[in-house]
Amino acid sequence: MVFNTLEEFHKYVSANSDESKYVTALELDGKPIITINWQNGGTATSPKNGAFLEEVLAVVYAQLAGLNKEFPCRENSLALTKIEEAVLWLAQRKAERENRNVYGKDEK
Repeated sequence: MVFNTLEEFHKYVSANSDESKYVTALELDGKPIITINWQNGGTATSPKNGAFLEEVLAVVYAQLAGLNKEFPCRENSLALTKIEEAVLWLAQRKAERENRNVYGKDEK
């Protein structure tokens, strides 16, 4: 699946994603292509039982970096930079939550 616009991307995600808070499943032509079981509960109160956003971003980054080595281009490099930026913002969020003593807890 290739998305030419963000509108196409958001429409696809909306139409093909599981509504569950802890599972994201995407389909193509009615067939599952990816299922992610997300962490359910804060790690301070629940055992690790699913993926974190950073872990999924690491998988996407590794795949794109491999493709960029084989087929380097500006667009791949920019996408890699944006994934790195996302990881940094999530680290900032974690640090902020740690400062408020709510990291790992189901609290805002």
